[in-house]
Formats: sequence, C-alpha cells, structure tokens
Amino acid sequence: MLASAQRGFNCDVVVWDTARLAQRSRFQEHDIEVVAVGFSADDRLLATIGCETERRVFVLDTATGKIVTTSKLPEDTPRVAALAWSPAKGPCYEFATAAGHHVYLWTVDPFKGFISHDRITPGSVRRIISTLTYSADGAWLFAGTESGDVITINVARRAMQLMHPVASGGIGFTGLAPGGKLLVGAGDGTLNLFDFQQAAHSAPPLAVVPGAISAASPVAGVPGRLLVGTQQGGIYWVDMVLGSGGGSGRPSTTTGLAAGTCACTTYEHSQQGALTGLAYSTTGDAIATSSADGTVCVWGAADFQLKARAADPRAGEAQSVALSKDWVVSGWADGTVRCHALTPSGTIGPTPFPGAGGTTIGGRMSPAAGGRVSPALGVSAAAHASAAGAAGAAAVPLVWSIPAAHQTPQACGATAVQLSNRGHFLASGGASGEVRVWDAASRELASHLKHHSQAITDIKVMQDDVHLLCASEDRAWSVWDITQEKLCSVQHAPMGAVRGVAMAPDQVSVATVGMDRAITVWDLRQVSKPAMKIPDAHQAEVTAVAWHPGGAVIASGGADAAVRTWDLRGGGRAAGSFAGHAGAVAEMAFGPDGNQLASAGADGCLVQWRVG
Repeated sequence: MLASAQRGFNCDVVVWDTARLAQRSRFQEHDIEVVAVGFSADDRLLATIGCETERRVFVLDTATGKIVTTSKLPEDTPRVAALAWSPAKGPCYEFATAAGHHVYLWTVDPFKGFISHDRITPGSVRRIISTLTYSADGAWLFAGTESGDVITINVARRAMQLMHPVASGGIGFTGLAPGGKLLVGAGDGTLNLFDFQQAAHSAPPLAVVPGAISAASPVAGVPGRLLVGTQQGGIYWVDMVLGSGGGSGRPSTTTGLAAGTCACTTYEHSQQGALTGLAYSTTGDAIATSSADGTVCVWGAADFQLKARAADPRAGEAQSVALSKDWVVSGWADGTVRCHALTPSGTIGPTPFPGAGGTTIGGRMSPAAGGRVSPALGVSAAAHASAAGAAGAAAVPLVWSIPAAHQTPQACGATAVQLSNRGHFLASGGASGEVRVWDAASRELASHLKHHSQAITDIKVMQDDVHLLCASEDRAWSVWDITQEKLCSVQHAPMGAVRGVAMAPDQVSVATVGMDRAITVWDLRQVSKPAMKIPDAHQAEVTAVAWHPGGAVIASGGADAAVRTWDLRGGGRAAGSFAGHAGAVAEMAFGPDGNQLASAGADGCLVQWRVG
C-alpha cells in the first residue's frame, strides 16, 4: 500500500493499492494541509496529521478507510515535522511525533477507540527535531535534529537520554540498517552508520551524495540497497555491498565511492524551481528547460534521461532557453545571454570555441504509467552548482556569453531567446522591452528593435529568418523586419499583458494569448482585426500557446494549470483538455513531428503529452 496526502481546499488522504495501481480508499476529513502520514508496522493502521492551524490527528483502519480514533495536537504545537510508528507488539499501538523541539508519544487502542499522548521530558536539550526512528525492539527512539545531532530517547522512561553530534547541515533522514544500527542522512550529503551504544560517533561516512539528503528507502528485493533522495532533486542508488553498482539494467552514472563501504550511483535528477522556458531541438530528440533555480537542463525526448545541465550561481534564475542540435542558448536574470555546447569537446559544429565552466549531472527520468495522454515525466528540483560535477558525466562547457545583453537602469533580465532557423543569429528580449539580434559567430549586435515599454514575454523567428514576432507585457505584440530594423505592425490586446505568440506553418497566421483568457488568431495579410477568437479558453489568463506543425491545431496553457488543444477546422472548437500540472503553464511546444506536446510549468514539472 501507499498513502498520499496534499495541501489545499480538498486536502484528501488517499490509500493506494500498489499491486493494482488503483485507489483503495479516500479520507476527506482534513482541512488546509496534511503534513504527515504513516503506516503502523503491521499496515493495519494509518496515522494522518494536519497542519499547525488544523491540529487534528486521525488514526484510520486501512482495510476499511474508516476512522479508528481521533485527537487534537496540544495547544501551541508548531508544525509536525516527523512521524514514526513503534514496531513493538502488544494490545496497543504506539507512534511518535515531533514538532519543533517537542516529541510526543501516542498510545492507540484500536479496539476501544482510545488515544492518548505523553510529552517527552527534554531536560536541558533544546533542538529542532527533523526525523524520528524507533529501534528494532521499540525500546529506543532516535530523533535527528536540524543541528546535525541524534538524540536517543528512552521510550519506557519518556525521557531524552543521550545526544551525539553526527554530521553537519542537519539530519534529513534516519532509518535502521541491517544489524540494528542507525543510518543517518545529513545536509552535508553524507550517509552515516551510527551506533548509539558508543560514547561518541567518529566513524567516516558510508557514502557521500551531491546535495542534502532528505529521504531514503530500502529497495524491495535488493538486500542492502537504498534509494536516496536529496533536497536538490537528485535520486541515487546506494549499495551497502561494495561493487554491486547500479544494477537492474538501469542507466546510471557512477558518482564515486565514499570512505566507507557503499557504492553510490545516480539514478535520476530534476530541477528544483519553477520552470520558465522550454524548447525542442530541431531534430526533436531533446528538450531543454530553464528554471528559476538557476539551471538549464537538456533531456532526452524519448528516454527521458538528463543529457546535460548548466548552472551559474551568480546569475540568478534562468528565464528563457533555445536549443539546437549542438548547443543550448539561455537568457538569465542578470541580463546575460549564455551559450553552452552539448558536446564534451565544447565545439559547435565544425568551429571550436574555447569554453570554461558549465556543469552537468547525468540521470534518468521515467515515463508515467498508463493513458494515451499522460505526463511522461515530472520534475521538481535540480542539484546545486557546487555538487554538479560529481556525477562523472561529461561537463557542459560554457562556450560564450553576452554580458549585460539586457541590463538597463529600468530593468534587468533576458526574458526571451530564439535561434534563427539557419542558426546564424539569435534574437533576445529583455525585461525593459527591448529586442536585440546578435550575430551567432561574433556575438556582435546586429539589430536593436525598440518599441515595447515593458518586458518581452515571447519571441518567434519566422521561417524566412527576416521577420520576427514579439509579445510584451505592455499589452502589445509586434512584427519586425530584422534586416531593416523596421516595425512592420503592432497590435494591442483588449486587456493586460500578451503572454505568448505562435506562428502557423503557413507563415501567415499568428496566435496570441494573454490576460483576456482568449486565444486570438490573426492574419498577417490583414492584421487590423482578428481573423478568429476563442473566448474563455481557460478559467484564468492564458500563459502559453503553440501551433501544431500540421497547421490545424493550436495548444494553449493557462494559469489554471490546464493544457488544452483546439481544432481550427471546426472554428476553434475544443479538441482536448489535459490535467497534469499543479501550477501555471509557463511555456509549451510541439515536437517537430507533431506527435508530442511538451509543457513546462511553475510547479517545476515538465510534461510530455502524446497527441499524435
């Protein structure tokens, strides 16, 4: 079984049957947010705990989904950070919760519907508790702290007995290792084996992973193997037996061996912040994403592996991205446009460019199960730049950069980038409304297009590599002749920012979206009024738009987290509506063959849909 919970108006707890991949029961009593769930050792009971505002504790019967008993957290209890059930057998069950520096032991009699709690006597110890784990016999309770200590609690006496410093950066995970010792994962990336019976902890770490360890779980059917997760979005295999490697035939990148006895291999990686941009390669075999966490990642469109990653901790968030076969160009919050080569040698085509910096972590991202139209991958985090080189894959070299490409006294940031179809120039838009065209070989400014007064939200280069479409937050979208630096036309939205612009394959029709919640289709031959309008396309503002290569379908994404398709042959009738995001859709694009649609969201998720 698997239990999941959520935050929001309908913060249900769902129990899933993992064998059938189906819902087993749904519990709907919590309000605002569920902060902790946990199964008893025999899987018969499930404890669920609400946030510090709600303060309700429920114990459920997993067989029926019914409430066994309920209680309230003590007054002024902060947010619960950890929950653990005792493995001890008896007429009553016991579980522990940690909130701030308080630890409570709860006793549950499921037959009488009784629940009570005792507060652990802290003595002189004042630490913020982050994890809880019982010993194998239930006599001891181990509490990991945000200061990197492990506190040993005598369960029978209801008192804290010992405290040992184990690691730096805080404790993110505790669990029992074979033999009864305690495994401790820390914020410094170390996985430690802790023996509470020793006077002091001095053993070297078993393994070190890139990033702060936040979770770990044994792998069923593979003795001695852990799946370790980090706050930076990395997931790693950690094998307790030296030399067992990644196994299972899964793609992985060796991260190296620690001072102890564990082999560590990368399994997956993802981005941590909201996604801000998305682009397919011209061949359709890769997708690039930019993120507010200050990273740019390139993913395999077919196998969902992380191919390349670049980060600059000094540059702020990555705001936009464009991708070709051999290079990825990105715009950053510091106003700089950067280009990274996707080949280890740092070359773009036949021309070598000396590059420095750039980082990568190799990994794998898995397709979701079931459904013709379903998310193929979901991402929510990325590794810090300081840990980026640890994966052992080829580094992504920084080939060149254009400093202060979009840095003005009014605003700073390269909010949109687009490569020309032949690759000989790139266009970039800035936070202050200017559009600039750069020679790709020399990085010299070729054209400066200034009309918009607020940030550029989207840029599209037309097929002739002469004309350019721009969308802006100043309620306008425009068409430019790049060679003459001439404004061909400008149109205004009825209200608010224009969030996206898309060019039809016939190079005549243009679609724009924005705060009016509509999709507006224009004919460039007679642009004075819209050729078609799809009103109320979304329940909130429309934030992204893409045109299918076949020309008959438009896709849109909105602040309502919905992705929708529209058939223009039927006058703009709805063709499909897909749920996969939990936040506003930031960018979307069809693959070159039109069979896939990719969308990037503020929820940090990159979703690929089958639409062909």
